[in-house]
Amino acid sequence: MKQRTQVINDAIPGIILLFTGLGTLLDEGLTQNIMPYIDIIVGIVVVRLAIEELHSKHARKRFNWFDVSAGCVILIEAVNQYKPYKGFQPAYFYFLVGILTILRGIFAGKLPTFRKVTLNDEGIFVRTALLRSFSFSWSDLFRIDRSASALVFHSTGRARTLNLRRIENKNELLETIIGAAGERGIQVEIIK
Repeated sequence: MKQRTQVINDAIPGIILLFTGLGTLLDEGLTQNIMPYIDIIVGIVVVRLAIEELHSKHARKRFNWFDVSAGCVILIEAVNQYKPYKGFQPAYFYFLVGILTILRGIFAGKLPTFRKVTLNDEGIFVRTALLRSFSFSWSDLFRIDRSASALVFHSTGRARTLNLRRIENKNELLETIIGAAGERGIQVEIIK
């Protein structure tokens, strides 16, 4: 159900672009302005990609075509709004946003995530953000509290919390940490 809702959310901008282009052409007739034609073409491409996504069995892996096509439309709008005789203008902002959106779509699956949990024979290393991390050696841990949304690691002198809401493989991680703690005789308590 979540995938179907996401696909519908991705198709809505394409439908809007398609109807915007058609409405402009119906109001103005055939025009020298290229924007309605581009809106129609990109709208059709976005809707087609959404339908393909709905019928595919695999998630998008290489590119997020919706972001790439949206970035192209933003760049075209920037070109349309650019006035060479003006100093600072909104077109610069459109250029920047368009390029960033295209890059986000191209590198969709390749951008690093900073959340990382590493278990080894020495202990646990947790990175929750770019500059925020903590680690414990197994010998320092004496208790792990487990709730539905967090793990709290208790060590001599301090306790640290790992928020599980943002972790995709939460169940596998819980099994691994609880198994490793059980092997080493560390107490695991379930807290409601």
